[in-house]
Amino acid sequence: MEREWWHSPEIAKGYEKWYRTPRGRIIAEQEKALLSSLLPGNREGRLLEVGCGTGYFTRFFSSLGYDVVGLDISFAMLSEARKNERLPYILGDAVMLPFASSSFDIVSAITTLEFIKEPAGTIGEMFRVGRGMIILGVLNSLSPTGMRRRIELLLGRENPYRYARFYSPFNLRRLVLKVAEERGIRIKEILYQTTVFPGKRSLSPLFLPVGAFIGLVASFEK
Repeated sequence: MEREWWHSPEIAKGYEKWYRTPRGRIIAEQEKALLSSLLPGNREGRLLEVGCGTGYFTRFFSSLGYDVVGLDISFAMLSEARKNERLPYILGDAVMLPFASSSFDIVSAITTLEFIKEPAGTIGEMFRVGRGMIILGVLNSLSPTGMRRRIELLLGRENPYRYARFYSPFNLRRLVLKVAEERGIRIKEILYQTTVFPGKRSLSPLFLPVGAFIGLVASFEK
């Protein structure tokens, strides 16, 4: 990852403020509902969150009952994460995870791939340290938010996601399948849904491919 905004102590301190705004709370609950719908019903086992930041979704996964570990490349983000809850947070690089193969039942990356130079390498590492499932939460290039971002960039306007790489559900699925094939991983099932639609406050995710947030789960065997 580039040494960018996520290494800033000032940004890390205020990183979760948006989640406490009325709009932020609604969107976060929709994203959590989608991720929860994709996870297995038993909610057991070890879960690694790659690119955990300040631990917002790490704490969510912990609340579901998983034995969680958060990993991030930013010391500033992890410093904030460690203030919020006594969960294990590890400093490390998403493209070279410091864990033995098959260490976790589930490996997640929520709004992480967008900011990584080597997304294929990260997904490959997620497959390596996972035992049977990866789950991704990614910003959608086909959504109104993604389209607005492209227009703002063309007009030269500053945008908080200026250096992010958005994905379509189809490109994300294709990338996961390609990495799995290259790594000799057999995909048993791959599913995605999207959520966060303009004017829609319901927590129910839809199969429409234009929601601002994509949730994708791939179950696999080695």
